[in-house]
Amino acid sequence: FAPRIRLLEPSSAAKNSMIDLSEHPNCLKFMTELNKIASEIAVDMNIEVCTDITGFGLIGHLKNILRASNVSAKIDFANIPILDSVKKLSSEENWSSGLINNEKALKHNIIWNKSISESEKKILFDPQTSGGLLFTVDKSKSIEFQSKLSKNNLEVSKIGITVEKTNPEIEFL
Repeated sequence: FAPRIRLLEPSSAAKNSMIDLSEHPNCLKFMTELNKIASEIAVDMNIEVCTDITGFGLIGHLKNILRASNVSAKIDFANIPILDSVKKLSSEENWSSGLINNEKALKHNIIWNKSISESEKKILFDPQTSGGLLFTVDKSKSIEFQSKLSKNNLEVSKIGITVEKTNPEIEFL
């Protein structure tokens, strides 16, 4: 995987008057960033698998890719780019009904590293993401793809690898 994602739970906190989004410029930057350059690079390199991380959170979209490709994934939680304020704001009063519904539907067939807190797990089910893309990239193209994204001032993180189909579908390291 060579994804560029932004998990944005601050939008619920803003709705609940817990924060002023204007005080969080990184949040606003990523919420308004277009995916045009990243998609053009992917097309140019013949990257065939990509999804934007919206209504089903990272886990929902990852599971869709895994099922369609008949593979599983090992994900390094520490490499998932999460805005600084998101972990602080991830609390029950900011969890949307969409997050709760996603978790109920998608929580199966996942192995969690014991160091990942319940609050951090919730972030991965959160439908309130914006602007991020999840790509699966052949190992032979991964470094070049990441380099091209970085040269265009796009933040990119390799969060994991696909492996032969197993049960569970996803293992967080």
